[in-house]
Amino acid sequence: MERILVVAAVVMLAGGCALGPAGVPDAGEQRVTLIHINDTHGKVDPHPEVFLENGQRVFRRAGGLANMATLIKQIRRENPGGTALLMEGDTFFTSGITALSGTLATVPIFNALGIDAYTPGNWDFQPGKDTYLKRLPLIKFPVLARNLFDEATGRQLHPSHLVKDVGGVKLGVIGITSVKVKKEMAPAVGKGWKFTFNEGLRDEIRDLRQKEGADIVVILSELGLQQDAQLARQLEGSGVDFIFGGETHDRVFDPIVSGGIVVVQAGCETSFLGRMDVTLKKGRVAAWKWKLHEVDPAKYPPDPEIRKLVDEAKAPYLAKLTEVIGETATPIYRNDVLETTADSLITDALREYTGADIAITRAFRY
Repeated sequence: MERILVVAAVVMLAGGCALGPAGVPDAGEQRVTLIHINDTHGKVDPHPEVFLENGQRVFRRAGGLANMATLIKQIRRENPGGTALLMEGDTFFTSGITALSGTLATVPIFNALGIDAYTPGNWDFQPGKDTYLKRLPLIKFPVLARNLFDEATGRQLHPSHLVKDVGGVKLGVIGITSVKVKKEMAPAVGKGWKFTFNEGLRDEIRDLRQKEGADIVVILSELGLQQDAQLARQLEGSGVDFIFGGETHDRVFDPIVSGGIVVVQAGCETSFLGRMDVTLKKGRVAAWKWKLHEVDPAKYPPDPEIRKLVDEAKAPYLAKLTEVIGETATPIYRNDVLETTADSLITDALREYTGADIAITRAFRY
């Protein structure tokens, strides 16, 4: 209870920052807007999404990369030149189109979004090292991962961080990819890779501030919300301002403030987008305001440019993607802490196939 009260108090204080109704900073202030998306999982179209309303689960359509692009462009117009788009988490795998295309179909779509920094998630490694390396030259935006190494050579595959000028503000971004690939996924997924955790992280943050002059420091993390909150406590006083996380698909409406660091996530599968408006005074974060947007297709119609790219990406696989393989009167979803309809489907099928009396599957939420 004490932790909740502390978080609420800090959020209330930050929510009272002098942003102004028109988004114009006061004299001597600077304003940047950080857009955050995570765990898109190759979902290119609006799709049925589960929501909890009045204690009941309801389904309505949400998401779509072209619809999300409309919202991104709207936010950019509100703060021209002062906006950065940050993405992390499972991006290029687990949807039909990504599986059929060998994870390559959606790359041109993400290239067109104007992403400023990206950190991969564990499912981006799923097809194996050769596919991961084949995809890299096609990606036209910065990929960050301070803890990903070639196992044979010891070479770090991606830069640890970048510093980008955003409307006159130096934004420092550090990438931490998944640490569980070799622990929890099939052996072939992690073959050829070495993953570390936070060795030397404090020193890197210090150098980012002192040597490279970063005014804001953001960590893009694929560790999961609970681990991000713990990492924030460990990094108290280090100079980190925000941890933008993913992996656990949490819809964070009220940010967690841990160790003085703001921790957020923005749902998953393009259904949500996070917006962080940051006010700086004398080169340091003075206030922030977070909003988690639902990507409602009725509110945000598809952006024509991105819609065209989506259609082109789907075209070679359309017959397979639209083939009806069955029907269900029960919504099948996997978005709870304990049992869901998808878990029941899996375990019932296992019992039917094997003749076992009991079948167990790990719940989706960690």
